Amino acid sequence: MELVYLWVEEYKNIKKQGFNFSPRFTCRYENGELTIEEKKDYISIFPENINVTAIVGENGSGKSSVLERLAEIFRIEYNKNRNMIADYNHNHNFCLAFKINNRIYTIKSIDNHDTNSFEESEKIENILEYYTYSNDKSNMSNQILLDNVSIAKMLVYDYSKNKNFKLSSFMYVPNQISIQLCDFQQKFEKLISNDKLYPMSKHESDFNYLSNRNGETHSQSESFNSITDTYHQFLILKLLEKSQKTVNFYLSKSDIINQLSDSELLSEEDFKKYFECYKDLLHAPKRDIDTLNSAEKEIYIDKYSDFFEFDFFDEKNRQYSSLSHGEKTLFGQLLNIYYHSKKSKNDNFLFLFDEPEIALHPKWQKSYIQELSTLAQKLEKNYHFIFASHSPFLLSDIPKENVIFLEKDKDGRSKNVTKETNIETFGANIHTLLSHGFFMEDGLMGEFAKGKIDEVIHFLDGKKSSIKDTDEAQKYISIIGEPILKRQLQKMLDSKKLDKLQEIDVLKTQIETLKNRLDILANNA
Repeated sequence: MELVYLWVEEYKNIKKQGFNFSPRFTCRYENGELTIEEKKDYISIFPENINVTAIVGENGSGKSSVLERLAEIFRIEYNKNRNMIADYNHNHNFCLAFKINNRIYTIKSIDNHDTNSFEESEKIENILEYYTYSNDKSNMSNQILLDNVSIAKMLVYDYSKNKNFKLSSFMYVPNQISIQLCDFQQKFEKLISNDKLYPMSKHESDFNYLSNRNGETHSQSESFNSITDTYHQFLILKLLEKSQKTVNFYLSKSDIINQLSDSELLSEEDFKKYFECYKDLLHAPKRDIDTLNSAEKEIYIDKYSDFFEFDFFDEKNRQYSSLSHGEKTLFGQLLNIYYHSKKSKNDNFLFLFDEPEIALHPKWQKSYIQELSTLAQKLEKNYHFIFASHSPFLLSDIPKENVIFLEKDKDGRSKNVTKETNIETFGANIHTLLSHGFFMEDGLMGEFAKGKIDEVIHFLDGKKSSIKDTDEAQKYISIIGEPILKRQLQKMLDSKKLDKLQEIDVLKTQIETLKNRLDILANNA
């Protein structure tokens, strides 16, 4: 499976631009018609079931916009096939093509007419699945860094058949889980707080203090704490979740139960069975994930996961909560691919990642494509991975034909300069990729250091400079890390010092000569 081509008439800072995602084809879009020609002699370096495309360019060049446009197209197509209301913004006309099982499919929204090459029996969700991931919550639909509840849901799915599956070279899929009951008081405080999660109107906030039947006034917090029956507290929290406002804490359990639907309710008997055993907040027991029965999965993970806290352990007893941010990021990406591949009956997947290398050490960036390729081969389905990236390490694992190069023109619009970019990315060194692949024509040195070194050069050349003397110049030269530059500047400084010493010697000689002449004149007077 592979995405082949996208034409964008106008979307954000993209105007009349085409993007070729597959090196197997030559694509042209002219006068509303898309022409696709297959390259018969093309041979991919990636395994047969994998295609990889990188989108690179400076900030503002349109990388994320391309991913967002793709995600929007597929989202709308999915909704249309499910008979949901979803209209294209016709100011954002496009033409999209992708290839599956030797057939080219197209989706077009040009001149206010939507067309596609699907037959009624070939709804798009039956052909492929797509997923988008980003570190920016405002742009993409999913997050790269997973929360623990999502991890729990992914790990328990059909887990017993795959518990020995190696997710990556650095971490196995965890085989144990710890479950502990959340702090009901903390959950309560969060639900009644005047934050963005559960905002209250002024009228509602007047109920922060409640009167009981005897006329005594208590704060909500005091009233909640005064309820010693944990099941009663649980019912109040469920009602708060449902109503998203304050409730009367003097309602009986039966009164609250009548306000909750069967899907929101848990019987007191089941509450004691499934909740009481996890009251110990300090010592949550570990257990094998595959020992969770269907009822436990439903209670702990499906219906009432927001009442529990989870942690995970692999066969080497590595604990998820102790992993670094980078480890969690990589784990989350790989687990998403693993989970969706195992869960779906579909064989074709499109994954869109916006800067997946963020939080990864350069060593892991170097291994990223290898980890992805290894996992995808083991899953034995078809994948097209598309990345918007700033990482030269990822770029060095991808041939030029698999890279889309973007620039920002003088008007701030996105410009596809792939054809004009003459650089072989595959196996290239990092300095070459930074200089040419990421369009850093003004050098790779930090601007602060560059400014200080320029001041040293101005001083050594006798120009106006903030450097006051040779001692200050020596201080900066001594800490420069680039050896050739450091040696050259040191030579210039030594020469300047030598010139100064020679000038001093000349002046001393002149002074001695003048002194001798003065003595002669004084003696002859």
